[in-house]
Amino acid sequence: MKYINLVWPLVLATTVGLYAMIILAMPFSSTFATIVLFALIGYWSRLPGVGIHHPFFLIYQMDVIDIFMIIIAANTNPFNAIAFTWFCNSISRLSGTFPDWSGVIQDNIIMTVFAFFVPLLDAVTGGNLVVVVTIYSIFRPIGFTLFHFIWPRMSLPQRIITSLVAGFWIFIVNIFYAKLFGDFFDRLLEKGVSFSWPLFVFATIVIAIVYVSLYGFDSLSPKKKTAKKIFKAINKTIHRPSQNAQQHNQSHEDNEMKFIKEQFK
Repeated sequence: MKYINLVWPLVLATTVGLYAMIILAMPFSSTFATIVLFALIGYWSRLPGVGIHHPFFLIYQMDVIDIFMIIIAANTNPFNAIAFTWFCNSISRLSGTFPDWSGVIQDNIIMTVFAFFVPLLDAVTGGNLVVVVTIYSIFRPIGFTLFHFIWPRMSLPQRIITSLVAGFWIFIVNIFYAKLFGDFFDRLLEKGVSFSWPLFVFATIVIAIVYVSLYGFDSLSPKKKTAKKIFKAINKTIHRPSQNAQQHNQSHEDNEMKFIKEQFK
């Protein structure tokens, strides 16, 4: 708990809300229910990245949001993928303290632009998910580098080093996911495929194990003023960052700058 700085009341509320949406959507649209299930899995896969401060966004980029965005855009339409992207990126950042919001917004815009090209790339490559993911993994760091000249978040040398390191890392992660289980998730959104109960149960078990391991079974008991705690925590996260979070951010920046300076010696 001390190592993962998350707004746990919001995490719990978001999780319960997504489960409710899945259950309510299943009788009417297995496709929408599956997209919400993707959002639930993507949200939890992103939580370590927004709750642990680390250099070069390495943990932040180990989620499955990228590959799910591509799968949703290829099998439904770009607008569903964009809604999925903005929800997962934004609600996960609200649930944590890292990275800065300017980076989250830039990431949303980059993924939005690419989502419109996914159907075309999917058709040109014959539905080859690995190739599309490869193109995306190259496009993303280039997008962040171009954004530097419009909305800079760090010095240019730091931006270049970060893009190279993070770009290489996200390429490895996304290709690994695409080859490991990309086809399985891709088939879940094909026309005529029903909702995957085994995936739903598996995701539930994993989430329950992670949550209980951090907080114990007593944390599952109902508590009063949960909504008030959520809004108070969100307000604190957005407007009044804690001293501890500021120290973590400074440490993160110092580590990156130390690495960059060593490269130019």
